[in-house]
Amino acid sequence: METHPAFLNWWKQGGNKLYDAILFDIDGTLILGRGNPMPGAPETIDFLHEARIPFRLLTNDGNRPRERKCSFVTEAGIHVVPQELISCSHALKGVAQRLGLKGCDLFVMGNPIPPGDYIRDAGLNPVVDPERISSCAAIFAAGGHYEWRESMLAVFNELAGNPGKPFIVANPDSYYLLPEGGYGIGAGAQARYIIRLLSELEISKEPIYLGKPYRAIFDYALADIRENSGLKHPLTPERVLMLGDFLKSDIAGANSMGMGSGLMMTGVTTREMLKHASAKELPSYIFDHLA
Repeated sequence: METHPAFLNWWKQGGNKLYDAILFDIDGTLILGRGNPMPGAPETIDFLHEARIPFRLLTNDGNRPRERKCSFVTEAGIHVVPQELISCSHALKGVAQRLGLKGCDLFVMGNPIPPGDYIRDAGLNPVVDPERISSCAAIFAAGGHYEWRESMLAVFNELAGNPGKPFIVANPDSYYLLPEGGYGIGAGAQARYIIRLLSELEISKEPIYLGKPYRAIFDYALADIRENSGLKHPLTPERVLMLGDFLKSDIAGANSMGMGSGLMMTGVTTREMLKHASAKELPSYIFDHLA
């Protein structure tokens, strides 16, 4: 692991020769909460725009349209546009194509609005009526604010009777911070609760996760940059650097893809946590701040 005070200085002094594109985590890397920029974040993004370095912002928040999540960043004085932000729910499109689900009904365990936009963009039709779950080709744990009991009970019984049906989970995180304080229970935890119940019936079920650290969101980001950045040569994972503050999500996910990984010491990870990290969670670089 290489350690550097500022990412931007490292980039200008030679890091730019190693990578063609950058992926950013948002919370703890670019902003802290809403409207609070991390040190050097506005300057870093402005520099990348001026230098025409393609980048994307990745979020495991699958329950807001990207325009809304983007506003949290721009309110902090960081000049990005919605097209530069990728939600885990965007990755539903690639998974739907791979599974041959285009045009099918998708049962949504959660709030389909705004995730309904992601579902329709993926060529699927969102269904929230538990009585129609059996006619749906797959199940999507979208999370968000909804009445759990009836929806989760329907999913549990459907997978118990039809364990081969795809079970897609937007955000693998178990919990998230609530704006009013405390924690919410994430789509990942809700899905794993059902998986645990199925295991007690001796039914083994592996969900398909879309968000970090799983590859679906990274595959989508790579394809998006390739299609829209105007790079003169093919973009390969090893020419992409992921910057984030969370070892188990940002760093482990980038490492599993063969990307470079830069740990930002501005968020949740401490030096003590880094000492106890597993091999798959060790970053290529450590940065104290962005600029």
